[in-house]
Amino acid sequence: MGTVRFVLRTDKPNKEGISPIDLIYQIKRKRKYFRTSEKLFSENWDAKQQQAVYLDKRTAKKLLPMVAYNVLPSSKEVDEINTRLSSIRKEITDIETRYQLNKEVYT
Repeated sequence: MGTVRFVLRTDKPNKEGISPIDLIYQIKRKRKYFRTSEKLFSENWDAKQQQAVYLDKRTAKKLLPMVAYNVLPSSKEVDEINTRLSSIRKEITDIETRYQLNKEVYT
């Protein structure tokens, strides 16, 4: 089975400072990079857990004083982003399982 990781590309922010989330799939020392449709501020990303985090108003004003609070994702939006990332991870696991059950070699 391969390794699935999500990385926030802080080196590629847009004008508003929002960075895209990339999927890195690695198998047998070979990596493939895929861009997801998700984008976040770096302060809304937990690199260790590889998921979005919600910032309350007080924390957001401290970490991002130049950004309007209503631009940041709400708690519900953060949950939706994490759900979509989890579904991508599950879909990859399902594909790998299908290959293994069919006894097909995949790379």
